[in-house]
Amino acid sequence: MPTLDDYSLYLITNKDIIECNQNGVMGSLVSEKENVEIWKTPSKNFKGGWIGVFNRSEELCNINISYKDMGFDSKDYKLYDIFNEIEIKGEEYTLAPNGVVFIKYYN
Repeated sequence: MPTLDDYSLYLITNKDIIECNQNGVMGSLVSEKENVEIWKTPSKNFKGGWIGVFNRSEELCNINISYKDMGFDSKDYKLYDIFNEIEIKGEEYTLAPNGVVFIKYYN
């Protein structure tokens, strides 16, 4: 670990990433369109969970984060972009080839 870069250290020590990893609940595919997959995992400890939005293509991809695409019937949940550390309010994302947006949802 002495050669670990700052970003890798951030990933393995981020509380949200650790919480999702230790959750023990299998995620499920919610949506798959045009090389974009959305996976959702409920938390066993709080009302909410995590969502991964994956660009499965070899090209840049522009996506809009919508509640419907993530499997929600309403806007009852707050969405938090874990990697960028910001609340999501209908943002458009440009995902790199094989990129991901990692989201925590909660009340």
